[in-house]
Amino acid sequence: MLQFKCFTIPVLGSDSHEDVLNSFIKQHCILNIRKRLIKCDGSYFLFFLIEYMDNSPSGNISQGSNYNNSSKKSRVDYKDVLSDEDFSIFDQLRKIRKKISKDNGIPVYVVLTNEHLAEVVTKRVTTEKELRKIPGVGDQKVSLSGPIIDFMKKLVEVESTKDETSE
Repeated sequence: MLQFKCFTIPVLGSDSHEDVLNSFIKQHCILNIRKRLIKCDGSYFLFFLIEYMDNSPSGNISQGSNYNNSSKKSRVDYKDVLSDEDFSIFDQLRKIRKKISKDNGIPVYVVLTNEHLAEVVTKRVTTEKELRKIPGVGDQKVSLSGPIIDFMKKLVEVESTKDETSE
């Protein structure tokens, strides 16, 4: 579940406020951090707005848990898993995803993960409905993935044209 948390840290002050912020960051999957220098009553503060995902069953990550380490899956080398042709398509989709993430100021995995991209390639996903069938893909990922779907539609069209001319 997408959540937000605000922190205000005095520019001149103890490290305890920073420790609280750092502890929070270590325990959650951070999507975005916005920061501003603000002045209030003659004192300066750093204001942080943290956007994070909280995926624990209870909706809260317990103190002392390390979300980032506990949720890591083993790393997959998609060059070994996909055919050469599919890996080339996968690589193009990663470039498109990177542009989407840069344009929206979000991490690439918020658009689609590598696992999602590999499934898009192998299943030749060309519609939002097909994309939603992939586990872990919801409305937000679908809404960001228009250029990826457009690319796949063109690719499948070209592939079907090649198949027709080779027969």
